[in-house]
Amino acid sequence: MMYKAQHGIIILSLLIVVYKGLMHTFIWPVDIVELALELVMVVTCCAVMYYIEQLKSSPRIYWLLLLGSGLYYFSSYFDALEEFFLEKPLGYLNIAEVVKAVGFILLFIGIHSLISRHRLLIKELKIAAQTDHLTGLLNRRAFFERMLSNSQVFENTQGAFLLMDIDHFKGVNDNYGHALGDTVLADTAISLRNSTREYDILARWGGEEFLLYVNDITQDKALNIAEQLRRHVEALSFDYKGEKIHCTMSIGLHSVNVNCNVELEVACADKALYQAKSQGRNRVIVYNEAEFAAAEQKTGTPNPNHKIANG
Repeated sequence: MMYKAQHGIIILSLLIVVYKGLMHTFIWPVDIVELALELVMVVTCCAVMYYIEQLKSSPRIYWLLLLGSGLYYFSSYFDALEEFFLEKPLGYLNIAEVVKAVGFILLFIGIHSLISRHRLLIKELKIAAQTDHLTGLLNRRAFFERMLSNSQVFENTQGAFLLMDIDHFKGVNDNYGHALGDTVLADTAISLRNSTREYDILARWGGEEFLLYVNDITQDKALNIAEQLRRHVEALSFDYKGEKIHCTMSIGLHSVNVNCNVELEVACADKALYQAKSQGRNRVIVYNEAEFAAAEQKTGTPNPNHKIANG
């Protein structure tokens, strides 16, 4: 019964229109047009009450809009209400205008609150759409969007892609459970985020992979950063029933110039990561186009998305 007040407003509006229809002798066209407008007002009232009904989850906004619209509608039918309840004129005080003003103020506050809530919801949805729920990092789609939006900032600068993969992560899930696996991912993400610069772009690329773009940096400095990240992850420890679990990370690094194609450059970093896995893991391999081309001619072109068994 708490949210049935809007039904009372609709019923009262209908009663007032019925009362006027039964008690008045209508003269064309003024009174007929006035009655038609009041019928339109009732229909509008029903529509507003319907949409207000959807705001039950936000009681403050619901009651502001309900009281505001109720007072506003009452003021529109105040002549009839005076005939019902008032015996003497109210002198200089125009109650209808006061009621309408109060109703309008409440409506304004309610609409403002609704718009603010709507903007906050859109912001939260946008963040949720761009964020990996487990690690709190950007997701793959958001990484591409961030790279595109910063394309002018990256202009005429050198950068590097670091594709990072937790070694033997499948074994962590199989041997210790997915709960610990999630902890490893979350803590690794925190370590990576705390070890990168504010304007670098870090994302969870998928599964146990992370992708970092560092801007305005030489290959040697990017290599130093990659080694620091690898050592930070290697130093992490995870407790499982009194046992200390340690993980390592393999990193493929690809240094790029301006106007890079993100997908192609990440594919090169992925080739370097594949080599890091093949050479024993827990290491950083820098992509060198000439060396990798020669190796591919010898052994055949490897699938850049291939992963060593068990991570």
